[in-house]
Amino acid sequence: MLAAYDAKLAAEDEERRRKADGPGGIDADSTWVREMGWARHLEGKDLVVLHDASLGPLSRAVLERLRDAASKDEQQQLTRLAESFDKIRHKIKYT
Repeated sequence: MLAAYDAKLAAEDEERRRKADGPGGIDADSTWVREMGWARHLEGKDLVVLHDASLGPLSRAVLERLRDAASKDEQQQLTRLAESFDKIRHKIKYT
């Protein structure tokens, strides 16, 4: 019975660590997150998924080593999307 409770407690702790809603709020640790208003946007999101999404597309050298055609196509699309975001961000920065 105690082992089952410990396992449940460990699972709840792991889930709590993965979500961006710790005590004091997500903005308690980062001035940038607080100032940019990301705290509300990131609240309740899975931090592991956010980290994986932040890695971006693979480099061209790594892309050439991929054998799976579907993966190559997906990475090329992600690269074009990232380049598009960079262009928009640059345009907004200088307007």
